[in-house]
Amino acid sequence: MKKLFVKIFGKFNNMLSFEKGIDITDDYQVLKRKNIVIKNIIFLSNITYTLILFLISLIASGTSNWVLTIIFVPVTFGLNRTLSKLINEQSHDKTKQQIAMYIAAFYMILSSVLIYFKLKTQMNVEGKEYLGLGEAGYILIYYSLLVISLYQDKKMLISISKWMLVIITLIHFVITYSIVNEDYATNLVKFIQTFFTTKEFLDILLRTLFLILFMVVLTTNVGIAQYAYLERKNEAVKRQGVQTDYSDVVNDLFSVILGMRTVSGNDRDHITMISALVSDLGRVMKLSNVELDELKKYTSIHIEERKNLVVVKKENMSEEDYAEVRRRSEIGARVARRLQLEQKCEDIIRTHIEGAPTKSFKNEMNNMLMDKESQIILICDCYVTMREAKSYKRPYSHKLTIDFMNHELMDYFNEDVFDKFMKNSDKVEELYNSSI
Repeated sequence: MKKLFVKIFGKFNNMLSFEKGIDITDDYQVLKRKNIVIKNIIFLSNITYTLILFLISLIASGTSNWVLTIIFVPVTFGLNRTLSKLINEQSHDKTKQQIAMYIAAFYMILSSVLIYFKLKTQMNVEGKEYLGLGEAGYILIYYSLLVISLYQDKKMLISISKWMLVIITLIHFVITYSIVNEDYATNLVKFIQTFFTTKEFLDILLRTLFLILFMVVLTTNVGIAQYAYLERKNEAVKRQGVQTDYSDVVNDLFSVILGMRTVSGNDRDHITMISALVSDLGRVMKLSNVELDELKKYTSIHIEERKNLVVVKKENMSEEDYAEVRRRSEIGARVARRLQLEQKCEDIIRTHIEGAPTKSFKNEMNNMLMDKESQIILICDCYVTMREAKSYKRPYSHKLTIDFMNHELMDYFNEDVFDKFMKNSDKVEELYNSSI
C-alpha cells in the first residue's frame, strides 16, 4: 500500500513539477514546461468543475443544467486536446507556446466565471443561497488568477488583471446582486441617488478593493519570481560561457601536456614498481585500507586516467553534465599534481647527480607537494629512479641508492617518512628485485 501511494504521489508530483529536466536558459523549454504543468492543473480543475456541474444538475431543477453539464465534458476534452497539440508541437516554435499560454489563461478566467454564475444563480432554495456555495464559487475567480500567475509573466498578469477587474465589476452588477433587474436601475438619476447609499454598493466596493489588493500582491510576487528567474537564467548563461572557455583551456592544456609525453612499456613498469613500494610503505606507516587504495590510485593516476581528462562540452548542459565536468576537472587537477610530483623527483635526482643543488633549489622543492601522500610516492619514485638507467646516470645498486639517499636526499622528506622508508629498506630491495 505504501509503495502504491509513493508511486501515485511520484506521478502526481511529476505532473506538477516545473523545472524537471529543462534548461532554464532556453525560453522555449521553460514556457513549454509551464504550459504542460498548467494544462495538468486545468485537467484537474475540469474534473472538479464537471463534478460541481453534475451536483448542480442533481440538486437544481431544469433540463438546461444537464445540457450544460453534458456539453461541458466534450468542450473541456477538446480544449485539452488543443492545448496538447500546441504544446507538443515538434517545431521549436515559441509563438505556439505563447498561444497555448493565452488560451489556458483565457479558459481559466472563463471557466471560473461560469462556475461562479451557476453556483450563484442555481444553488438556491426559495430565493436563498444554498449553503453559501455561491460565495464559495467566487473563490474560483481568485484561484484562476493564481493559476495564471504560475506563468511568472508580469506583463500578461497585469493585462489580464485589468480585464478581470472590469469583468468582475460587471459580474457584481449582473450576477452577485442582479442590480440591472432592480427598479431604480431603469432611472439613471434615481440610480445615482440611491445606489451609492445601499449595502450592495458597500459590498461591491469591498469586494473590488480586496480583489485589487490581491492583484497587487500577486503581481508583486510574480515580479519578484520573474526577476529571480531572469537572474538565474543570466547566471546560467554566464556559467555556460565560462564553462565553455574553461573546457577549451583545460582540453588544450592537457592535450599539450600529455601529448608531449607518450606512455611506453617502461613507463608502466616504472609506475608498477613505485606502486608496489608505495603500498608496502603505506602499510608500514599504518595507513587505513581506504587511504592505501587512494594512495595507489594517485600513484598511477597520470597513466590510468588520461582518457578521462577531456572535459564534456555541450550547448545545453544539465546538472549531471556539470557534475561530470567537476569530476573530470578534479581528476585533471590530481593528474597535474602527479605529473608535477614526477617532475620533482626527476629534478631532484638529476640536480644532485650533476652536483649542482643550490639552497634556492632545495627551498623551491621543499615548498612543493609536501603532504604525506606526495612524500610517500616521491621517496619511492626516487628509489626506483636511482635503480634505473637514465640518460644522465647509470643504474645504481640498492646499497649505493640507499647511501645516496641518506647523504643527498634526506632534506627533501619529513623525518617520519624518511626514517620508516630506511628502516624498511631490506623489504624495499626484496620487492624491487622480485618485480624486475
